[in-house]
Amino acid sequence: MDIASVYSERIGDRRYNTSYPLRPEDWSSYRVDRNLDFSDVKELSIYIHIPFCNRLCSFCEYTRMLTPGDELQKKYVAGLTHDFKEFVSQYPCMTLRGLDIGGGTPTALSDECFKDLLHAIDGIKSAYPLSDDFEPSIEATFDTIQCLKARAIADHGIKRISMGLQSANNEVLVRSGRINGSAIMMQDRMAMLRDEGIEKINIDFMYGLKGQSLDDVKNDLDIIAILSPEQVTLYEFRPNMVGPHNGDDNVPLADFYCKMYEGLTSLGYLAYYGQNTFTKDLRDKGLSSYLRSRMIDFVPYKGFGISAQSMSNHGISYNVGKGEKYIRDIISGFFKNGFGEKYTYCLPPEELLSKYIAVSGYYGRFSIHIASRILGRDYIMAHREALDFCIEEKLVELSNDEITLTHKGFENYGYVLSVLR
Repeated sequence: MDIASVYSERIGDRRYNTSYPLRPEDWSSYRVDRNLDFSDVKELSIYIHIPFCNRLCSFCEYTRMLTPGDELQKKYVAGLTHDFKEFVSQYPCMTLRGLDIGGGTPTALSDECFKDLLHAIDGIKSAYPLSDDFEPSIEATFDTIQCLKARAIADHGIKRISMGLQSANNEVLVRSGRINGSAIMMQDRMAMLRDEGIEKINIDFMYGLKGQSLDDVKNDLDIIAILSPEQVTLYEFRPNMVGPHNGDDNVPLADFYCKMYEGLTSLGYLAYYGQNTFTKDLRDKGLSSYLRSRMIDFVPYKGFGISAQSMSNHGISYNVGKGEKYIRDIISGFFKNGFGEKYTYCLPPEELLSKYIAVSGYYGRFSIHIASRILGRDYIMAHREALDFCIEEKLVELSNDEITLTHKGFENYGYVLSVLR
């Protein structure tokens, strides 16, 4: 089947987005009974997963549970601390490019457990030399971030916070099990964060949620203008894990993005069309250094905590808890030995390349020399037919070292990227 036919056949299948593989069983033949090897890794980023939330949003595809009592929180942080020490002991020689603490809601932890977590993270940061652009980050919500936690975050050298807002339409949020609070409350929280030493605030928005319409974009832009965060990230609702598209089926998702793009750029945010991150300072590309290194440079990363993903030069793994419902039992049973890898896949270069190109959908472009490095041979020569098709159809542009989605290509970015990988 030629590339044009493959492309046509995939249009309409919304599994083709930034997710890869399409199904876990697609990698079954690559599964191995050993942990990922990081011995040849010179630069690394770290992700730490905190699975606790005060409310469970129906659109969230990540492993999480309602915030438990202090005892279970302490067990979880103890398990993470065990894993940090084990990893540093096994792999003492690498440079740290980034460190993100996500979830869930890390700031849902009790004050004591939150303090213990930050102290444990200090141990990781002090174990490795840091890259010049190292910029750690933490996720939070407006209802869980208070003065003491904000001060502790800044005191421990974390100056970037990513806040989930998702939508300014409270009716849309209530349908999804989420509450943000009033605009005045959010303004107060933003002012408090800056007073306590947080230098960079990102706010996340989503489009494609149940009940969302193009009219909601104006309200989203109004709240962005009021709060004036340094960065804004737009996420398309992905149906892979949590169900079908819930938005207005008469409005293509690209229309939501287009309207947000126009509004954000008019507010002074910088991005090129197709990129999901907007910033007031192009040097950071709207990303923490963990995300810059992972999405743009495809630097290996180690994930700590339940269901966290890791990637080395040899493959990808998922920690215990991936796809499992009984998180409380997992934490209770595994904390003494940490939260190790459960599914490890030794992947050929072609599969690692596919992962890189799929993730590049967030960024709207990918590097030819990095694709060639992953593949072990010249990417353009290996994918000439697909690339020629996409250029001829004006779906991508080739300039210098980058392959970039055009406006037309972005409308069907998942299908375009799927044929390029």
